[in-house]
Amino acid sequence: MGWFLHSRLVTHVCVLVLVLFAGLATYYYAWSFSRKWPNPSTTTGVIKGFAMTFHALFGLFSLLTSHSIRISSQSIMFGTWTTCGFASIVFDSWWFGLMVSRKGFDLLEASRKGISVAFCVYSGFYAVYRLIVMLFVFHFDVRYNESLATTMGTVPASAQGMAASVAPSVVHIAGPAVSHHPPTTYQYPLSQHTVTQLRSLAKRLSIRRDSRRPFARLDQHDQEAHSIDPSDRQDGIDSPSSAGSRLSRILPRKWWPSHRGRASTEPPGASIDKKRVPLIRVSEHQEEDAAALDDAADRDDPILFDAISVGGSSLDSYELVGSPNAALEKGKGHEVWGSEALGGRGSGEFTSEDEELEDEQEAQRAYEERRRRRRQARGSAEISNPREAESSNMNGESTASAACNGINGGTFKMEDHPLGQNGRKLRVAMIGSGFSGITAAIRLEQRLPEVEFDIFEKNHSVGGTWYENAYPGLCCDIPAHCYALTFEPNPRWSHFYAHGPEILKYLQGVAAKYKLERFLRYGHKLTSAVWNEDTAKWHLTFDLVDEKGNKTGAKEVDVDVVIQGMGGLSRWDWPNIPGLQDFKGTKYHSAAYPVGPEAEEGKRVAVIGSGSSAIQIVPALAKHAKQLDNYVRGSTWIATPFASEELVKRKPDAGNVAFTEEEKDRWANDAEEYMAFRKNMERELNSVHAVTLQGSELQTGAMQMFRELMEKKLAKKPHIAKALIPSFAVGCRRLTPGPGYLEALCEDHVDFIPAPIERITATGIQCKDGTSREYDTIVCATGFDTSYRPRIPIIGRNGNNLQDLWDAPAPPHYLSMLAGPDHPNFFIVNGPNSALGSGSLLVLFEREVDYIVSCIDKMLRENYRTMSAKQGAVNDWMEYVGAYFPNTVFGTKCRSWYKKGLEEGPVIALWPGSCLHAIETLRHPRWEDFDYTSAGPQKNRFSWVGNGWSPVEAAGGDTAYYLDEIDYPPVPA
Repeated sequence: MGWFLHSRLVTHVCVLVLVLFAGLATYYYAWSFSRKWPNPSTTTGVIKGFAMTFHALFGLFSLLTSHSIRISSQSIMFGTWTTCGFASIVFDSWWFGLMVSRKGFDLLEASRKGISVAFCVYSGFYAVYRLIVMLFVFHFDVRYNESLATTMGTVPASAQGMAASVAPSVVHIAGPAVSHHPPTTYQYPLSQHTVTQLRSLAKRLSIRRDSRRPFARLDQHDQEAHSIDPSDRQDGIDSPSSAGSRLSRILPRKWWPSHRGRASTEPPGASIDKKRVPLIRVSEHQEEDAAALDDAADRDDPILFDAISVGGSSLDSYELVGSPNAALEKGKGHEVWGSEALGGRGSGEFTSEDEELEDEQEAQRAYEERRRRRRQARGSAEISNPREAESSNMNGESTASAACNGINGGTFKMEDHPLGQNGRKLRVAMIGSGFSGITAAIRLEQRLPEVEFDIFEKNHSVGGTWYENAYPGLCCDIPAHCYALTFEPNPRWSHFYAHGPEILKYLQGVAAKYKLERFLRYGHKLTSAVWNEDTAKWHLTFDLVDEKGNKTGAKEVDVDVVIQGMGGLSRWDWPNIPGLQDFKGTKYHSAAYPVGPEAEEGKRVAVIGSGSSAIQIVPALAKHAKQLDNYVRGSTWIATPFASEELVKRKPDAGNVAFTEEEKDRWANDAEEYMAFRKNMERELNSVHAVTLQGSELQTGAMQMFRELMEKKLAKKPHIAKALIPSFAVGCRRLTPGPGYLEALCEDHVDFIPAPIERITATGIQCKDGTSREYDTIVCATGFDTSYRPRIPIIGRNGNNLQDLWDAPAPPHYLSMLAGPDHPNFFIVNGPNSALGSGSLLVLFEREVDYIVSCIDKMLRENYRTMSAKQGAVNDWMEYVGAYFPNTVFGTKCRSWYKKGLEEGPVIALWPGSCLHAIETLRHPRWEDFDYTSAGPQKNRFSWVGNGWSPVEAAGGDTAYYLDEIDYPPVPA
């Protein structure tokens, strides 16, 4: 009977025949569908064919699982499952015979009777086979339960339960756990009373388990039985110094194996490894448990004694035998392993005495090889406290579990650190110290203190564009109280529109408040960035420059992540006008204006351009220049002040007003009033998005209002109004309030010249209409390079240069912040399509920084080496961007820096939506749009989860912190 139950040959033959049957059944189903046979009704034929195939596969699944399922208290379920399995085989065989016997099936006509008979015989054989197995099992079940009912009924309460982790009503009986092909095995049910008793005892013993291996017999006469080899620490568990003395404190002497009078001998076919390997760590409070166990010692309980007999003093350590199966062959057939009775997770299986020695030797070799690999993977560990003990124990269990199940090749090892805290350090380089760089530095230090970062700035001060741009009349065209970091408001702005020097002072004050000087690296001008795939780092090269921009040296830095915050207003060039270098007078570019407006006192000045900077420079210089000419190539809308409601309250028709000291003091001392004031202006800025839509009522109204405004202010010189007022929609070019610009053009010493410039001479400017004028100073207010093409090589994977990638008409990107899969770990603030047609740009900067910090947090927390946007995600985003702008005024015909200074072409500068649309889009990253590579050697995606402890617990923090984060739902009225 034992050979029959455990024979692999029988199992393999049955499985092979069943698979063959399932294949033939499927073939018949397909044949019947195509030939409409055996039933004239196609539907009926398909249903029968499908039913037959399903039953065949069900029978196969039943057969396979019945050889691995263990008998437990759910024996009825086991019997039902097996019965259904072979019943399905009988049913399918009947259908098979019916099909073969029908006329019309020419292919198997000759052999129909033979096949039908063969499968019917097989079904009968299989049914009888399973019935024999069931009868044997149920007979043993009943007999064993009867024994338990008489034996375990009087176990005292103090000895209640040892199987804390065993399923209810089940105890595992001794058997193999490491054989590569375990024999048919069983588990035996216990009464609920017995299980309760066993669990209680396990709790009192306070046992910590390492069940990577089953218990084996311990030679009780071995004089080394109570010593521990120091090499045991290689298994990652702190070994006790004296197993014997500890055992004597934990268990009454009556329960020691030597008092049972059952000396073990070395089993045949197994060599004994003399090293002691600790399996169970017992907590230090054993003295109080000893008295509680004394009454249990007076009871002669065979199950508990068997558990202790087999485990012996291996409750703390044991002598590892080559094959645990062979070690237990001489034991009684129903012996309970100590590891299982005490709640371990070994197999706890019944081993037949007639198991072949050859199989045992093969299992021994496989077991030793797995043990050697586990030891190599675990290395050594010192355990100094219960948390570390549990972490090490969990590591061991996870390793064994992964190895046994073949997950990821059996190589996974639990990492010994709290959740997400793998000790990895990331180095981040922030390029630029304007608003984006300062915001990123503050958020990185706040949210990711373990990240090391530097802010590399080419200048010798923070401020970015507000440090570099210092032309006369410089001010922000967004209301000052909307042009500040949301978390760092400034109630003491001097004017409604803040001037450039005041904004620079604000930025310097923020940097000083958050002590960012320790992160700032001044005089570092980035010259190249090259990705190294082998190290997964960016190699950055810098020129070291002095305050005048002269190179003094070079520096190279390797970082994990780059955040580019250089901005779009840092790349300026002289206009491409012939003869510019021949001019003998003074010439300035608005982005590098070194003097104040008073320097032009009494001089002849020419200002080239009509953009934002020219509109501010003209009125500033008109107050000092003897003669000022404004060369304008095209037309532009001059808008009313943004958020003008608050401005009109103070002074109607004013371009800019100063706040009173009373107002500034009141806002500084009353946070609620100041917040209300800020919100009013923010609402007004964000309420004009509809003006950007073609044909909208707000767009039509804005055109009429701005036309009337410009005609009114230029009434003194109507020819200027005719040349300057455009025909394109409001917003096609960037709207600029331009306080005082139109008024300055009406001054007698100021001329508006729309004629195209032919060339610049040594003394002045010559126009294509033949006129020439002489000047002392020429100011080129011609803007910046807004193509977004980097000025330095940024070489990503496979040598792909971002300069080439973004030289396209529409630079491909993902959400304005990532270039694509060839440039991993490279983030951009204020990249392509990140400017706003309405609202404050700083709000979007903050959201982009939040997004990027979240990405870095994910890389650090989940131990990712690289992170890059998928090409499909880039393509989809660019497709959306391209579909948005044709319905807006930005896509209409006009020369605009939104389109690289062209009249027509893709809009590459603006976000495809409103300011609030951008905020909401970037609120929650779509992690599925990224590709990742792991920084660790393990393939398991959850290795970062660590050892089961949270960072709060590891740091000794507030373990009830979640009660401070309750999101209370509103109660319906």
